Amino acid sequence: MTTSVSHNNRSREEITSLLKEAVKTDQQVTINEILNAWPVQPSDVPATLTRATSSHTVQLWPFYVTLYEAIEQQKTVIVSYLLDCGVAIDEDAISSAIQAGSIDNFQAFLDHGWNINTPVGVSKPPALA
Repeated sequence: MTTSVSHNNRSREEITSLLKEAVKTDQQVTINEILNAWPVQPSDVPATLTRATSSHTVQLWPFYVTLYEAIEQQKTVIVSYLLDCGVAIDEDAISSAIQAGSIDNFQAFLDHGWNINTPVGVSKPPALA
Protein backbone atom coordinates (compact mmCIF):
# COMPACT_ATOMS: atom_id res chain seq x y z
CA MET A 1 0.00 0.00 0.00
CA THR A 2 1.37 3.40 -0.93
CA THR A 3 0.17 6.74 0.29
CA SER A 4 -0.02 9.89 -1.78
CA VAL A 5 2.05 12.40 0.15
CA SER A 6 1.73 16.16 0.29
CA HIS A 7 4.27 17.84 2.56
CA ASN A 8 2.88 21.36 2.23
CA ASN A 9 0.69 21.32 5.35
CA ARG A 10 2.69 18.85 7.43
CA SER A 11 5.01 19.56 10.33
CA ARG A 12 8.56 18.31 10.53
CA GLU A 13 7.39 15.68 13.04
CA GLU A 14 4.64 14.46 10.70
CA ILE A 15 7.05 14.13 7.79
CA THR A 16 9.56 12.30 9.99
CA SER A 17 6.80 9.96 11.19
CA LEU A 18 5.68 9.26 7.60
CA LEU A 19 9.24 8.51 6.57
CA LYS A 20 9.87 6.20 9.56
CA GLU A 21 6.67 4.29 8.79
CA ALA A 22 7.72 4.02 5.14
CA VAL A 23 11.02 2.45 6.23
CA LYS A 24 9.28 -0.03 8.54
CA THR A 25 6.93 -1.14 5.76
CA ASP A 26 9.49 -1.03 2.92
CA GLN A 27 7.62 1.76 1.12
CA GLN A 28 10.40 3.14 -1.04
CA VAL A 29 7.73 4.68 -3.29
CA THR A 30 6.48 6.84 -0.40
CA ILE A 31 10.03 7.95 0.42
CA ASN A 32 10.54 8.80 -3.25
CA GLU A 33 7.27 10.80 -3.38
CA ILE A 34 8.27 12.85 -0.34
CA LEU A 35 11.79 13.39 -1.68
CA ASN A 36 10.58 14.51 -5.10
CA ALA A 37 7.92 16.81 -3.64
CA TRP A 38 10.21 18.39 -1.06
CA PRO A 39 10.47 22.23 -1.14
CA VAL A 40 13.16 24.41 -2.60
CA GLN A 41 15.97 25.09 -0.16
CA PRO A 42 16.28 28.40 1.64
CA SER A 43 19.65 30.03 1.09
CA ASP A 44 20.71 29.39 4.69
CA VAL A 45 20.54 25.57 4.51
CA PRO A 46 24.02 24.02 4.40
CA ALA A 47 24.84 22.52 1.00
CA THR A 48 25.51 19.12 2.62
CA LEU A 49 21.81 18.94 3.50
CA THR A 50 20.59 19.54 -0.04
CA ARG A 51 20.63 17.90 -3.43
CA ALA A 52 19.69 19.16 -6.87
CA THR A 53 16.88 17.51 -8.81
CA SER A 54 15.88 18.33 -12.34
CA SER A 55 13.47 20.98 -11.11
CA HIS A 56 14.69 22.22 -7.73
CA THR A 57 17.07 21.81 -4.82
CA VAL A 58 15.83 19.66 -1.95
CA GLN A 59 16.49 19.93 1.78
CA LEU A 60 17.58 16.50 2.92
CA TRP A 61 17.33 16.89 6.72
CA PRO A 62 14.35 14.53 7.11
CA PHE A 63 16.06 11.98 4.95
CA TYR A 64 19.01 11.74 7.33
CA VAL A 65 16.58 10.61 10.03
CA THR A 66 15.17 8.15 7.51
CA LEU A 67 18.67 6.90 6.68
CA TYR A 68 19.42 6.23 10.35
CA GLU A 69 16.08 4.43 10.73
CA ALA A 70 16.76 2.29 7.65
CA ILE A 71 20.25 1.45 8.95
CA GLU A 72 18.92 0.47 12.38
CA GLN A 73 16.23 -1.73 10.79
CA GLN A 74 18.78 -3.15 8.34
CA LYS A 75 16.77 -2.08 5.28
CA THR A 76 19.77 -2.00 2.97
CA VAL A 77 17.74 -1.38 -0.20
CA ILE A 78 16.37 1.83 1.35
CA VAL A 79 19.83 2.77 2.66
CA SER A 80 21.23 2.43 -0.87
CA TYR A 81 18.32 4.35 -2.35
CA LEU A 82 18.79 7.28 0.06
CA LEU A 83 22.53 7.33 -0.66
CA ASP A 84 21.72 7.33 -4.40
CA CYS A 85 19.47 10.35 -3.75
CA GLY A 86 22.32 12.31 -2.22
CA VAL A 87 22.01 11.72 1.51
CA ALA A 88 25.61 11.76 2.73
CA ILE A 89 27.27 9.15 4.88
CA ASP A 90 27.95 11.04 8.09
CA GLU A 91 29.21 10.21 11.57
CA ASP A 92 25.71 9.34 12.79
CA ALA A 93 25.12 6.97 9.87
CA ILE A 94 28.38 5.16 10.58
CA SER A 95 27.59 4.97 14.31
CA SER A 96 24.12 3.59 13.51
CA ALA A 97 25.64 0.98 11.20
CA ILE A 98 28.16 -0.05 13.86
CA GLN A 99 25.35 -0.46 16.41
CA ALA A 100 23.16 -2.36 13.94
CA GLY A 101 26.05 -4.64 13.06
CA SER A 102 24.93 -5.06 9.46
CA ILE A 103 27.66 -5.89 7.00
CA ASP A 104 25.20 -5.06 4.21
CA ASN A 105 24.95 -1.45 5.42
CA PHE A 106 28.72 -1.10 5.33
CA GLN A 107 28.76 -2.63 1.85
CA ALA A 108 26.20 -0.03 0.75
CA PHE A 109 28.45 2.71 2.19
CA LEU A 110 31.45 1.32 0.32
CA ASP A 111 29.41 1.02 -2.89
CA HIS A 112 28.60 4.72 -2.53
CA GLY A 113 32.19 5.87 -2.16
CA TRP A 114 32.76 5.75 1.59
CA ASN A 115 36.41 5.23 2.51
CA ILE A 116 36.53 2.78 5.40
CA ASN A 117 39.91 4.19 6.46
CA THR A 118 38.54 7.69 7.02
CA PRO A 119 38.10 8.63 10.68
CA VAL A 120 34.48 8.43 11.78
CA GLY A 121 34.68 11.85 13.44
CA VAL A 122 37.04 14.55 14.53
CA SER A 123 38.22 12.59 17.56
CA LYS A 124 37.10 9.13 16.44
CA PRO A 125 39.24 6.59 14.57
CA PRO A 126 38.17 4.75 11.41
CA ALA A 127 35.25 2.32 11.84
CA LEU A 128 37.46 -0.77 11.91
CA ALA A 129 40.07 0.61 14.29
